[in-house]
Amino acid sequence: MKASAIAHPIQGLVKYHGLRDERLRLPFHDSISVCTAPLRTHTTVEFGHADDRAWIGGRPASAEEMERILDVVDALGEEAGGRSGMRMRTVNDFPSNIGLGASASGFAALAVAAAEALDLELSLE
Repeated sequence: MKASAIAHPIQGLVKYHGLRDERLRLPFHDSISVCTAPLRTHTTVEFGHADDRAWIGGRPASAEEMERILDVVDALGEEAGGRSGMRMRTVNDFPSNIGLGASASGFAALAVAAAEALDLELSLE
């Protein structure tokens, strides 16, 4: 029950300026972005462990980061009818926190890898 996924960061051209739902990270307004395809986030998720642990760029995920990761993993686990503990490792081949949408690519890769590791057959659309 292990899978990896690659996603590309985005660069916002028109930003949404705020969130209408902080927990779900839903924006107030639509945005327009472009994909920066040469850059990549690579994420691997493996289930079958006693607890949940995650590493981002080689360092352990903070409590806040872990909460956001588990929002995605738990929702997919429910869809799969349950899950065991997981290990997640994610790495960018570009600097984070410079406005290149690392969080968008990180969560896209997380969702795809976790769904595949749980044997869910979900559409990418």
